[in-house]
Amino acid sequence: MLSIDPSLSALLVNALVQQLLEMSDRRAAESALLETLMELGRKTYGGFLQELDAGPRVVLDGMEWTAACRSRGNYETRFGAVAVERHLYRCERNGPTRCLVEERAGILFGGWTTGAARLSCLLLTDLSSRAAAAFFAEMVGMSPSRTKLQKLPSRVHALLEPRRERVEAALRHSAKIPREAVAVAVSIDGVMVKEQVSNREERVQAAQREGRKVGGPIGSTEASVGSLSFYNSAGERLDTRRFARMPEAGKETLKSTLRAELAFVLEERPDLVVVAVSDGAPNNWSFLSSMNPDHEVVDAYHVLEHIKRRLDRTLGVNSHPNQATYNSMKEALLTVPGGHAVVCLVPASWPAEIPSSFTGEGRGIRDSGVSHESAA
Repeated sequence: MLSIDPSLSALLVNALVQQLLEMSDRRAAESALLETLMELGRKTYGGFLQELDAGPRVVLDGMEWTAACRSRGNYETRFGAVAVERHLYRCERNGPTRCLVEERAGILFGGWTTGAARLSCLLLTDLSSRAAAAFFAEMVGMSPSRTKLQKLPSRVHALLEPRRERVEAALRHSAKIPREAVAVAVSIDGVMVKEQVSNREERVQAAQREGRKVGGPIGSTEASVGSLSFYNSAGERLDTRRFARMPEAGKETLKSTLRAELAFVLEERPDLVVVAVSDGAPNNWSFLSSMNPDHEVVDAYHVLEHIKRRLDRTLGVNSHPNQATYNSMKEALLTVPGGHAVVCLVPASWPAEIPSSFTGEGRGIRDSGVSHESAA
């Protein structure tokens, strides 16, 4: 933390307080003060960046670098955009240039301070680029455009991906396994998300020529998520480690990450009970089963979703037999020991010929994962 001369600090505070008291709309005092402090931050940080520049010539690592030109650099900081005139250097004629200001300040991607990039990435984990830009505009200070925010994750990815295994290993060794944990649950899932693609129409036409269904998958790719959660003997969740890849078809990198995470955890704590948890997707279970879990659990909500879809096709949407059968299956699934086996059985009250939409051609409830243990 920077230290400020107490006398200078007192003078600044008193001057600002007097200006706030003179405002006609004192409800706007907070916003006015924040904007003033951000402006002070921009000027101070801009001066700091300016001081990091060098003269016409500089010797680095035994080589002489000569200023090739002087240009304006625009940087996104925690205080807002800062413009600085700085030199670009070359060590040979027509050779590549380097910017000492950016190197010394740790500027990322040609225009982001580390703090500004970190804060933006934090927001983008939960907000869209549009919502993040609106948040920054409301907060005052930083004001990156939506387009600039959209480009940031891909730039971070390009920087991180070559180092991903080393970074993951470092994080893995720094995380602590809760001492009172008795079980670890490993989960994986995926969802199709739309990409911003320029050739979507070409993809649609290609799919139509090949006789493939034109729908959600066109112009979409799979985002995948996974987690390791630790539980105590009372079934209380103690900690969760979350992982994600976007986009990535087949979840291959995520699977390798989860496999490495679980192997490390079991090496540290071989006494832990391993529970695999997922919906009924076959791709998820082929992976989870390969890790030899002690228990396999399909969450009941996904199971009931599949059951309802099959019942709608078989007994008619909202029909009385449909509702009665669904309620009895739901109760068996959630309350009866071994209820997952019960719902796999065709009720005796059903017609002798059950439509294939429910049981035939590999589309039955069993393929929805009900053959595993189920949990609410």
